[in-house]
Amino acid sequence: MLRKPALRRAVLGGLFGLFAWTGNVAAEPVPALREGMLYASARGTLIAKGFQPVPSGNRDDARCSAGRQDVCNAYPETVSCSGTGAATCRFIFTGKGGATLTVLADGDDVGHLKVVTSRRSSEKDAKWQRAGR
Repeated sequence: MLRKPALRRAVLGGLFGLFAWTGNVAAEPVPALREGMLYASARGTLIAKGFQPVPSGNRDDARCSAGRQDVCNAYPETVSCSGTGAATCRFIFTGKGGATLTVLADGDDVGHLKVVTSRRSSEKDAKWQRAGR
């Protein structure tokens, strides 16, 4: 038990700040994306729900491996695409309340990318994306 009032206030204040910060991010609902849905549809769903693609500050084709520049050109929110063929690409979005969402999709070409998974990510990821790494 904390007996010193100043220490107790500091600890409780820190905990309150942590819960307040966590609550703000957690309060923003993240749309559910089905595994296997087309990325273009998932992107439309996210935009309709108030999430915006985070364009990369890096316009260099190197962020997409050889053969995947079509994805980087079509979707400015592309963080990276690995390899050729059905390799995984990573995309990032931010919501009005500050939530950041990363979507992974794979497919043979830009028109056939399918969602593999989506997850909450850090605002640092969005800042990193905007800065172009």
